Amino acid sequence: MGSGLASLIRLRRWNLDEERQRLAPLMRALQELQEKLAGLDAEIDREREGAANDEVAFAYASYAGRAMVRRAAAVDAIARAEAAATAQRQVVLLCHREMRSAELAEQARFEKLAREARRREQIAVDELALLTRDNG
Repeated sequence: MGSGLASLIRLRRWNLDEERQRLAPLMRALQELQEKLAGLDAEIDREREGAANDEVAFAYASYAGRAMVRRAAAVDAIARAEAAATAQRQVVLLCHREMRSAELAEQARFEKLAREARRREQIAVDELALLTRDNG
């Protein structure tokens, strides 16, 4: 039974590592999308400030329409990326719980074995004490 738990723990640890590796690129992609949105917002702000000039104000309306479409697409992509990352985080959490459960089972097993060894040792000491008392 002991090696079975150790093997189970190794398997669950491996699964956890695999799921964490799947989470990492999702988190990087989400961060990149958020950075792109921040850059787009900064670009829109710069263009808005530049549109205060009457000579380019007419072109701003066309730009703003396209920029808002790009911004909406970016927000939608972020929402999808967040959903994927959240789902993967849940998988990682589940794998961690499974691994921890196996670790706790192994720890309980070791503690039970230690208690049993202490009990046997105490029985042997008690028997030895009885023998020396009876013989002495």
